[in-house]
Amino acid sequence: MTRCHLVLFILLVCGLAACSSLPLPRVTPVITIRTFPEVENTPTRTVSSFPEIDDTPTSTSAESADFKFNVLILGCNTGMDISHGLGEVTNIYALIQNAGTVEASDVRVVASANDEGQSHPDKSQTIQHLPPGYEVTFKLTVDTQFRQGTAVAVEVTNPAGLHVSASKDDCRQIDRSSLSTIELAIQQGIRRIVK
Repeated sequence: MTRCHLVLFILLVCGLAACSSLPLPRVTPVITIRTFPEVENTPTRTVSSFPEIDDTPTSTSAESADFKFNVLILGCNTGMDISHGLGEVTNIYALIQNAGTVEASDVRVVASANDEGQSHPDKSQTIQHLPPGYEVTFKLTVDTQFRQGTAVAVEVTNPAGLHVSASKDDCRQIDRSSLSTIELAIQQGIRRIVK
């Protein structure tokens, strides 16, 4: 009976293969193009004010009216960074303003701390072009010691000889409201200085 079943199965399969001359349905792709309304390029929220700043920028080179920068440390907060194999890190929020009359290019912003450990990949940023009358806010990160008071500094340089820095002796946690305002400024990128 087993051979009989096998022979019947083979005949059935062969018969179905011979009978299956039905055409396969054709599939025609349909492409739908939707247009989206134009998005206005201006931000919907504006930064009304920054938190109180108790440090003053200090310049280490002579400033001219043409080439002038302000560096302000808006605040800090701490976190853990296990993705880079580090423990505690300090995030430094810095505002860089071109208050001069000429465009600056290749501006390098570097953060440091008195208790800095390993070099963090986000401790520096480069601004390709910063026109006069514009500013940009950065979040810079340095590897710091766990639960230690941290003094931080931000140094701004460029190939044309710019060298300006700001420091904060005990950079503490900033409140949630100020952090939200600062994070919005970071998202906006380079923007006009609000006077």
